[in-house]
Amino acid sequence: MNPDQRLHPHLSARRRLFRWAGWFTFFNACLVGVVVGRYFQFAGPIDGVLPFIYAATILVGHSLFLAYGFSFIVLFPIILLWPVRRLVWSAGVLAAIVGIAALLLDYVVYSQFRVHLNKVMLDLVIGGGKEIFDLAWQNYLIAFLCMAGVLVLQIGIAWGVWRVIVQRTRRLRGTVIVVTGLFFLLAGHMIHAWADASYYRPVTAMGRFFPLYYPLTAKHLLQKYGLVNLAENRARRKLKFKTTSRQSIHYPLKPLKFAPAGRKLNILFITIDSWRFDMLTPAVTPHIHQFISRHPVWRFNHHLSGGNGTRIGIFSLFYGLPGVHWDVMSNEQIGPVLIREFLNRRYQMGIFASAKLTTPPFNRTVFNDIENLRSFSTGNRAWKRDQSATADWLKWIQNRDPNRPFFGFLFFDAAHTYSVPPNYPVVFKPMWKQVNYLALNKDLDPVPFFNRYKVALHYIDSLIGQVLSDLEEHHLLDSTIVVFTGDHGQEFNDNHRNFWGHGGNYTDFQIRVPLVVYWPGRKPGNYTHTTSHLDMVPTLMTDLFGCQNPVSDYSDGRYLLDPRGRDWLVVGGYFNYAIREADRITMAYSTGNYEIFDLTNGVINGARLHFKVVKQAMDQAARFYRPPSP
Repeated sequence: MNPDQRLHPHLSARRRLFRWAGWFTFFNACLVGVVVGRYFQFAGPIDGVLPFIYAATILVGHSLFLAYGFSFIVLFPIILLWPVRRLVWSAGVLAAIVGIAALLLDYVVYSQFRVHLNKVMLDLVIGGGKEIFDLAWQNYLIAFLCMAGVLVLQIGIAWGVWRVIVQRTRRLRGTVIVVTGLFFLLAGHMIHAWADASYYRPVTAMGRFFPLYYPLTAKHLLQKYGLVNLAENRARRKLKFKTTSRQSIHYPLKPLKFAPAGRKLNILFITIDSWRFDMLTPAVTPHIHQFISRHPVWRFNHHLSGGNGTRIGIFSLFYGLPGVHWDVMSNEQIGPVLIREFLNRRYQMGIFASAKLTTPPFNRTVFNDIENLRSFSTGNRAWKRDQSATADWLKWIQNRDPNRPFFGFLFFDAAHTYSVPPNYPVVFKPMWKQVNYLALNKDLDPVPFFNRYKVALHYIDSLIGQVLSDLEEHHLLDSTIVVFTGDHGQEFNDNHRNFWGHGGNYTDFQIRVPLVVYWPGRKPGNYTHTTSHLDMVPTLMTDLFGCQNPVSDYSDGRYLLDPRGRDWLVVGGYFNYAIREADRITMAYSTGNYEIFDLTNGVINGARLHFKVVKQAMDQAARFYRPPSP
């Protein structure tokens, strides 16, 4: 008989391991609760007794659910099949480390993008690598030390539970914990089911902030037993912006017709990732500012991207369509009519992006029709890849065929990852030496972080200065349209609601970007009406190519110089879409739920849908999926 059996002969080896696993998981559930508790900062103030009770059920019930669910999947089968202590301990410690690491990574991703880890975000983080999080070596060292600390802590918990609880204590009963956890879990789901049926937002809005949390809904069951009256709430029905790629999209709606070809102008898009609207200044971007001061340009002072992330921002710029069409274009690999027309007219295509064109997959959407696509730049930092893209562009422009027009696309990435060369002048002080995403919170002074972003833009501007000087030296400005813009904005807690980066909301700081167009021979203009990325395609198709079709045949935008006001725009992110109006933002989630915010992303209590606007937006989203009219 081994020592364990002599101490507790009433317990078999398998029962002792189950007892160990239960208490080991409990202490890890406490650690999970500490991390889950940090997500409450995104939910804002909790007002009222019921929301407070619901928050408690999430903290306790969901933390226990995550921890014990993981153990049930990993540890319990091993104990049943191979009740060997060393194997079970090793599996438990490893599972706990992986689980806590995944939860911490989810927290970092959610802090930046307000999106939980999922396949798309994993593709971006793993496939995109340093193009998404360009961290200094110190950050990796801190992460390594944290994981080493977690390893030591897990070994300590495993040993302590075995020595103190399993071998020496019989009074502690895990049944109480299981029953308590189930009570909190069920109570939370029941509260949410009632709140969902009653459209009680202080409760329903809270659940979306937590990882792997899928609260119960039971509208029709509650109505059946007379607990709610759904008929009274039909005016607040769910809002859904979702098209299906099962239907064949009719894009364009009709064959495009063109006037006889005139002068073929070159065109160059100079696009900066995360370039927000107020960062086109003499201090931040001196070369661009000098160029637009010396040349006649169209400057659009209230320009909105089609989305709050790169994928939809670039998509809307080249398709002239809102991001609700991304899935079908990507799944069926349908390129935009604008790029198709460049190719039909034998334009030379010079695509030089710093970030990979495979993450997001622009190689099978925006640039799907381009053969031999240059899909990546060399360098292990964004600033190096920007440098590589610039150098390759300058070589390409020299070696191109001068008898054919060209289309160029330069996409700079350093500002997106706050990447700065080590010896680059610190033109804005104080500046963070490294980016620490874990330090971001509502009370953090944003200035050092913001200054690092501005220094990255200043560096990008120095590269763009080389491109513009080269165009002038080779006398290409008389025949080249130059477009300056960004894919989306970048927020530094500007609205004091603890939003950092992009992808989290649809306020100006995340979707409003510069737009300046230099068009040879055109009169300059300074425009204040609202324009959108959707408007670039109609303008080029009309004025550059002489397209005679109505714009509605291929785009949801309008001519850039059209001064008419806009009642609304559909903007999008990775997993939700919104209708942006003059005084409100109606955000629709993939579940069908919606929330209405003001332009600082504050919830407008008691706001109702503008049904006419919603109907127009949904009709617009569906029109390319209907059979074309004869």
